[in-house]
Amino acid sequence: MKKYKANVKHDNGNAKIIVFAESEDLAMEKICHMEGCPASAIKDLKIVPYFVTMTDKFMSNWGKAEGKINKFIIECDSLEDAQTIKRNAERRDEMKYVSIKYDRPRYGKNYLETFTTFAELGEIWKK
Repeated sequence: MKKYKANVKHDNGNAKIIVFAESEDLAMEKICHMEGCPASAIKDLKIVPYFVTMTDKFMSNWGKAEGKINKFIIECDSLEDAQTIKRNAERRDEMKYVSIKYDRPRYGKNYLETFTTFAELGEIWKK
């Protein structure tokens, strides 16, 4: 299930709407049904990603992360992908504090944030 954010402009004014759907077409159908508007009223529709965050104990405190904690952050388009990443990360000894976030995480100066996307990961993460 993907999370979509839409800007809708119609007779009732402007509205920002969040819907969950399997595809962009289904998201548009849901929005039109909820708002009672034509598809042309949807001015902007985009996927809102999920983020899986974890502390990488192996990569912390050396290299680019010398004196810092390395937070490995994976952007996922769907909740199912995020849950798969979380499940696989929890099986790895070097990954701690694994969680799914609904907003882009930001950590302080004592952290090195390493971002990647679900598509860029190897098969070991996607099983």
